[in-house]
Amino acid sequence: MANVDDSRKEGVIRVAFWGDLSEEGLLNALKNEIHRLGIEENPSRTELQDSYDNKNMPSPNWYLSHFGCSWEELMRKIGLEYDGLKSIGKSSSIRNIGTQHALRWGKMTNDELMDLIIREMRVKGLYTITEYNQGRDRKNTPSIPIVIKYLGGWKNVKSEYVRRYGGKA
Repeated sequence: MANVDDSRKEGVIRVAFWGDLSEEGLLNALKNEIHRLGIEENPSRTELQDSYDNKNMPSPNWYLSHFGCSWEELMRKIGLEYDGLKSIGKSSSIRNIGTQHALRWGKMTNDELMDLIIREMRVKGLYTITEYNQGRDRKNTPSIPIVIKYLGGWKNVKSEYVRRYGGKA
């Protein structure tokens, strides 16, 4: 491997190593990494691709090629359920949610998330999706794609606001 930098050599060696593991070993590595990242409730290939540690497992794309199946089928092989239709990532604005933030909001219950959003709306007088998106505290409140992912959409937030406080929402 003359003229190949050390990091590239490590990658080549890792790929060769992954190919030598048993099917069970590969599947265990995949499942362990999904659990380490805390995404077992929605094991999105895109989210895993963005966050996985390549010292723990091959890339998700490598798995698809190696096993010759869909992501849904691969998840079933490791005992997890994945419904690609429910997954974020169908549009570019949703796909680009920062993984760290998506994991952060995913650890809250839907009620906690709803309370946080409604409190922000009430305190700042944000009643429309545009007002919320432009006026929210970006560090401490979820983005619209997160609202869609976990609460089903802005319509549900508005309905809950009206239920709690009446009037305009």
